[in-house]
Amino acid sequence: MYPIYIILKAMCTVTYLPTTNGFYLNSNRDELISRSVGEISELKTANQTSIYFPKDPISGGSWMATSNTGRTAIVLNGAFKAHQRKANYAKSRGLILLEMMESQHLNVFFKEHNFQEIEPFTFVIFDKNKLIDFRWDGETKHFQELPIDKPIIWSSCMLYDELAKNKRKTWLEKWLRNYPNYTYKDVLYFHKYSGDGDLANDIQMKRGKDLRTISISSIIKNNNDVEIIHQDLIGNSIDQKNFTINI
Repeated sequence: MYPIYIILKAMCTVTYLPTTNGFYLNSNRDELISRSVGEISELKTANQTSIYFPKDPISGGSWMATSNTGRTAIVLNGAFKAHQRKANYAKSRGLILLEMMESQHLNVFFKEHNFQEIEPFTFVIFDKNKLIDFRWDGETKHFQELPIDKPIIWSSCMLYDELAKNKRKTWLEKWLRNYPNYTYKDVLYFHKYSGDGDLANDIQMKRGKDLRTISISSIIKNNNDVEIIHQDLIGNSIDQKNFTINI
C-alpha cells in the first residue's frame, strides 16, 4: 500500500527532448482522476504576455505553462526525496508556477520570492535558451543550469523511489537508441507505452482505481513557433494552441 500523503498529492513524469531547432517538453500528469482537465486556458497579463496552460480544477493553477515570451515551465511534486505533507500550505505550487511565468526577470523572482510554507517542488524551466532545474526542499533553494542538447527525464520523488527512477532512465536510453531521429509521434509513444508491465511504475502509470496518468501534455518549440498539446486521458479529448514567440 502506498502512503496516503503520496496519494493525495502526486504529479508527474517529465521529459525534455532536444531537436535541431528547439525541443519537446512533455509531462505525464500522474494524479487523482478527479483532477482531470480537458482544455488549455489563456492568461493575458498587464505587460501583454499571453500564458497558455491546462488549468487545475481545484487550485486554479497548473503543472505546465508556456508563453509568447519564450518561457516554458513544468512543476513536479517534491525536491530530492519524498516528504511528509503538512495539513496546510500557504499557496498552491501551481499558482506559484503562473506567478513565475508572469515575472519579467526570472533570477529576481527566485532570489526574492519567499517559499516558506510552500510544499517542496521542482521546476523545470526553459527560458532565454537556458534549461533550468530549480528545487525548493522546504528549507533551501537549489538552482542548476542543464545542457540544452541532452535528453533528460524527471520522475516525482513523491511517487517513484530511486530504483523506479533509474529504471525509467534506462527506458529512455533504450528508446533513444531505437528512435534517434524521434518525431512527436515517437515521443507520445514513449509517454504512453514505455515500461516493463509494472503498472505502478510504468511511464503511463496506474495505482488503485483513482491514481493514474490522467493526461499527457507537450510543448513543442520549433525556432520561434510553439505548440502546446494537451491530451486528457480521462475525458478522451485533445486540445492544442499555436503561437509565435515575440522577441
